Amino acid sequence: MIKRSWRGFLLAAVLVLAACTTAEVADAIMITGFDAKGEPLPEVLSYRPDAPEFICLAAVLRAPPETKITFVWIYKTQDIEIDRAVVPVSGSKAVTSRLTRGEKPWPLGDYAVHVYIDDQTKYAAGAPFVVKE
Repeated sequence: MIKRSWRGFLLAAVLVLAACTTAEVADAIMITGFDAKGEPLPEVLSYRPDAPEFICLAAVLRAPPETKITFVWIYKTQDIEIDRAVVPVSGSKAVTSRLTRGEKPWPLGDYAVHVYIDDQTKYAAGAPFVVKE
C-alpha cells in the first residue's frame, strides 16, 4: 500500500497553481498599425526607411497585478540599444510598444525587439525585423 502525504499533495498543488499564475509572453510580432475596429494589421517582417514608426505587439498571459513588460529596441546591425519602454500589465492581454522615427530615415539593416517580464535577465520573446528599400 502506498501512503500519500497530504503535505506533499498540498505542496504539489501550490506549485501547480504558482506555475499557472506566472506571467508569460506567448509571442511578439511586428505590425504597421490597427484597423478601424482596433484589430492589429497582419505581421510584417520588414519596414521601409521612411516608415513613421515601428510597432511591436506582445501577447501577455497570466500576468499578476503590477507586472512590468519591458520592450528593448535594438539596432542589431551595429549592436545598439535604441530605446526601451516599460508597460504595466495584469491578466492576459495584448500590449504594444511603438518606436517613432525622427526627421531622418531609419538606417538600413537588422533590428529586433526583446520583450522582458519584470526584472528577468533573459528575454521572454523576440521580434526580429529588417529595414530595407
